[in-house]
Amino acid sequence: MKKVTSAILATALGVTMLSGPAMATDPVKESNGLTAVQTQKFEEEAEQSVKNYIKAIEKKDVEEMTKWVKDTRFQSIGEQKQEYQKMFDVDPFSDFKIVDTKTKDDKNVNVTIQLMRKDTKQIEKVELPIIKDNDSKWKLVLGDAETKAQNVTYTVRSGNEQAKNPISTEALTSIAYYEFFLHKAPGDFIYPAKTYSASSFDVIGNYVTIKGHQQESFHSPVYVLYQVVVKGLFTDDVKGGLLLNGYFPKTGTWYNYDFWVTPVKGAHLKITNTSSETGSHGAGNVYEYR
Repeated sequence: MKKVTSAILATALGVTMLSGPAMATDPVKESNGLTAVQTQKFEEEAEQSVKNYIKAIEKKDVEEMTKWVKDTRFQSIGEQKQEYQKMFDVDPFSDFKIVDTKTKDDKNVNVTIQLMRKDTKQIEKVELPIIKDNDSKWKLVLGDAETKAQNVTYTVRSGNEQAKNPISTEALTSIAYYEFFLHKAPGDFIYPAKTYSASSFDVIGNYVTIKGHQQESFHSPVYVLYQVVVKGLFTDDVKGGLLLNGYFPKTGTWYNYDFWVTPVKGAHLKITNTSSETGSHGAGNVYEYR
């Protein structure tokens, strides 16, 4: 009778009584499918790898720097180390700080880095991915992020437009050579979507000229973005650029355009295939009036 009375009383009070041991509940999962504990763990691990990279930068230890990043701008570790050594002098930013981390899943975390321009003290922020590599180590992915100062502009040209009174390259000095194979043909070997001039160069004025050819296999116009950039420790800093749409075959009339840049030391010409599906290839020279 006691048991019946207790059950009636519990029901009246709105309390559900369970017999046996208490049942454990599963941890609540967040929108990324991970628990709060897992999210915190991955963010702490990923953030630590970025801290290790920043600490290596401060010590100018290129050997240690390469352990904590996956940099898509370079074809080999040797090239990467050589360029990192130069970046200590040419990178326009300093005072690198982590301001936010955000977990996407158990192998991908995004980090927001605060950068300060050395010359103007302007603060900029970039969001970069961190991935868990094959060796289970978290690595910062570099190569896609770009920054640019407020006064940097882009020029847009079409193959249907002829340059007005183009400067003869005979009156200019060649400062860099470039070539690119940026194909995206389905089923074929996929070349990278971007590449750089093999050598760096200095720009002493406010304009550079590019002369060369760009084409694709089916004789169709392609969009190619040419940018003067400084490869930095976290981003490519853009100093000026030209977006060119057109078909300029190697055996035909080459393009010959100038575009505005800010004076800079240790720059590269960055070439990006911006056509959605069409591949492109070409070559040319960068010139400046000197």
